[in-house]
Amino acid sequence: MDSAQILELGRGDLKVTGTLSLSSVPRLRDKGALLITGGPDESRVDLSDALFEGSAGLALLISWLRLAEAADKQIVYLNPPERLRKIAGISDIGEILNFG
Repeated sequence: MDSAQILELGRGDLKVTGTLSLSSVPRLRDKGALLITGGPDESRVDLSDALFEGSAGLALLISWLRLAEAADKQIVYLNPPERLRKIAGISDIGEILNFG
């Protein structure tokens, strides 16, 4: 069992905690999609307590970004771990992820 969660801290303020893996991402994707598309025009997602295991977490962030864009909303990822910044840079997607 994994302990990954997405928490709503306030309207538009979200926090991802725990290990983002193949087993945790599907559940987080659905809950995050509801919070992002049903929330204000801009969502801020704090990643400071998230551990990225493999590429599943990166895929999750891209998925939320696409959903936000389709709903004409903005999403900003705050406090990304250095490892995530490196992976995004290597993958040439760091610029589109909108790290704040």
